[in-house]
Amino acid sequence: MKISDILMIFWLAFLSYFMFALILPTQREINEKQARLEAMRKEMLAMEQELGKLSKETSELQRGNPYRMVHVARETFNFCYPGEKIYQFPEKIK
Repeated sequence: MKISDILMIFWLAFLSYFMFALILPTQREINEKQARLEAMRKEMLAMEQELGKLSKETSELQRGNPYRMVHVARETFNFCYPGEKIYQFPEKIK
């Protein structure tokens, strides 16, 4: 075997190792970012659904829907009619 052949094998091995050392961390980073992107998409979808519910509730309150107003007053602010009693129970500990 000639010295030039040995040097060529050495350089090919060195370049292969160098490329492997660069590609492996990059691929791992890509996979992590894709997983993070998917989680953010799911979170965004949940937030869009919540926004839809809140927009519907807001529009009903702005239109003056009396049933919705009574519901919000009772559930959110614990309002009651005269003579009613409100019972509040502690949350169950799991």
